[in-house]
Amino acid sequence: MKTIWKFPLVGVSAQIDMPEAAIVVNVDEQRGVPTLWALVDTERQRTARTFRIFGTGHPIDPHEANGLDYLGTLKLHAGELILHVFELLLKKEDDLPPLDNQILERGRSSGKK
Repeated sequence: MKTIWKFPLVGVSAQIDMPEAAIVVNVDEQRGVPTLWALVDTERQRTARTFRIFGTGHPIDPHEANGLDYLGTLKLHAGELILHVFELLLKKEDDLPPLDNQILERGRSSGKK
C-alpha cells in the first residue's frame, strides 16, 4: 500500500529507516521539530537513509557537499533559525567524487589579470 509517512529529524544528522524507493515530498517543522514527509510503499523492505541539517552560514564539509541532495528549507522560532535539509546520497568517503581542482584554480586565478 502506498501512503505518506512522517519522520522527525532529530539532531544535525539523522539516519532514518524507511521503505526502499520512498520519495520525500516535503520538509517543514511540526511543533518545533524539523520533520520530513515521504511517499512510501509499506510493502517494500526498509533501508537506512541519512539526512543532514545545516543552518544558514554553517560550514559544510567540502568532501561531503558533493554527495548532498537538497530537499528543502524550514524556519524555526518565528523565522529566527533557518535550516536547510539535505539527503546524504553517498555513504562512504571512498564513494565521494574528488573535488574539481581545476575549477578551484580558475577561481583563484580569475582575479589576477
